[in-house]
Amino acid sequence: MIKHPYKEIRDMAATIIADVFQLFWRPFSVEEDPLGQYAKQDRALVDEFMNELFETLPSLREARKTESKEDHSVYVSMSKSVLTLVRIVATSSRITPILPYLIQLVPEMFYMQDDDDQELQKFATGALELLFQNNFPPEMLGEIIELFRTLLTSSSWHLRSKSLPVLQIFLFRNLFSIDEQSWKEVMDILIKALLDSQLEVRTMASNTISGLVRCSQRGSIDYLMKRFSELLATPFMRRNKRNGNTSTTSSPTPSRTSTPSGFTESEAILRRHAGVSGVAALIQAFPYGGEPGAIPKWMPDALISLVPFISDPIPISTTAKKTFLDFRRTHQETWVIDKLVFTEEQLDILSDLLVSPSYYA
Repeated sequence: MIKHPYKEIRDMAATIIADVFQLFWRPFSVEEDPLGQYAKQDRALVDEFMNELFETLPSLREARKTESKEDHSVYVSMSKSVLTLVRIVATSSRITPILPYLIQLVPEMFYMQDDDDQELQKFATGALELLFQNNFPPEMLGEIIELFRTLLTSSSWHLRSKSLPVLQIFLFRNLFSIDEQSWKEVMDILIKALLDSQLEVRTMASNTISGLVRCSQRGSIDYLMKRFSELLATPFMRRNKRNGNTSTTSSPTPSRTSTPSGFTESEAILRRHAGVSGVAALIQAFPYGGEPGAIPKWMPDALISLVPFISDPIPISTTAKKTFLDFRRTHQETWVIDKLVFTEEQLDILSDLLVSPSYYA
């Protein structure tokens, strides 16, 4: 029934399955089992259904590649039924019965989000957002974080990019349940995402770091600045346009040779862009001033550290310039107070850098 072409029938089938899951579920007290469990005989039935689901979806997804657009897609119909089931349990405080299958289910939902069918894409996006707006048991948080680590190593950059907004929802929703060690793992995952080969993934990772630091993870700033500074220090070779010679510099023009540190040119550019994006994320986490202490003590040095990268290749220079322009825009009205945390030398650099020569006077 969940493969039926008619939406009404699929929706009713998904509703019945959700009800059956709930009827089979046997919650226990928190002291005995925080999640609860299925009765032994019922667990076998649920396992059989879910295992068949997890075996069928990949085969249908593979067959989907050779389907004609005019043909009815069994994969799309089945996927929509699964998403309807998820939406029902995610919005009715009945999520616990699907928690044992969450780690297998979520990757399939991301594949649905990457399908050519636009309606399925939107449906999968909404279902994922609803699912991760739930508070998960502390015992599952580490496993879910590892799930996102795996998703962010997918060969599909679309999947890597689309998993980051869902990760944001999960982290913000479970903000106070994640322990310190797990937060460090999350930051390491995001730093690795900053080194992704795809620009869209790096941009989304930067936005995620900025949001987390703004909301809660201010204790991670020193650790993050250390990691970003290491990336900023990556050297590569400058090619002299007049004679073709190369020289090492901290802010070079790209060449086709490897760097003294052993990185290729593309690797060096990627690392430097990751460092600039990371520092930019920290600066954007504190967008406004106007009162003493509104601008953290570390920010002036962090902002000035991006100046040499304005002459770097795109996208490094683009990110660096945007950071300065955004900083100017958000601090324009309160600059009389905000400039007090900068030294005279730093103010001179900013004055020379930005468009209006009298702006920082």
